Amino acid sequence: MYFFLQGRANGGGLRVGEMEKDALLAHSVPHVLVERLMHSSDAYEMQVCACGLTHSIRGGVCNRCDRAAHAITVPYAFKLLQQELQSMMIEVKLQ
Repeated sequence: MYFFLQGRANGGGLRVGEMEKDALLAHSVPHVLVERLMHSSDAYEMQVCACGLTHSIRGGVCNRCDRAAHAITVPYAFKLLQQELQSMMIEVKLQ
């Protein structure tokens, strides 16, 4: 059995070491996940329309509803997940 521990660039996942385990126990899990996925990793700024779509925005305006878009910050892994779902013709709407 082969475990992928080489890091994200080589197909691996997030590593949780002894200090990270202690942080998970000492603090609440959502705060630790935000810190690991957003602050110490790669955050991504994405444009979202009021109707919840991200793929139909050109020049800060949604092509479907003609409303202005606003920027949100998400983990890069979420952006990749959203693109995978869109490639399978699954529309993702954010609220």
